[in-house]
Amino acid sequence: MNDAAIGDNQQLLDRYIEEIGRDAQLVFIEMMRGSQVVAGYHTEKVTPEEDVLMRSYPLSVGETGGESLKIGFSKTAMNRQVTRVKQATGVASAAIAIFLVIVFVMVRMRSKQEAKIP
Repeated sequence: MNDAAIGDNQQLLDRYIEEIGRDAQLVFIEMMRGSQVVAGYHTEKVTPEEDVLMRSYPLSVGETGGESLKIGFSKTAMNRQVTRVKQATGVASAAIAIFLVIVFVMVRMRSKQEAKIP
């Protein structure tokens, strides 16, 4: 990647950000060359440093100090999302359990009624 490609990288990054919809969990995403930021996005929200989970992925194979992609996520936002999923799963499980109990009771009642018929 040469310096003339920085503009293209920014467009690619902008499209990527648009695709993921600027999720509440995303704090930053940066394209790096060594320690230099080539292109990046940072959310407008203030996120404490201790709340950021950062992951780095190499964009070049076999190069030291090559290009990489750094992505930072908000731990708090991720935990909120996990809590919502757990709650939705719990409600769905409870609804299924209630449905099965009702079906079981109805089958048992019907079986008893059929057993009484001469």
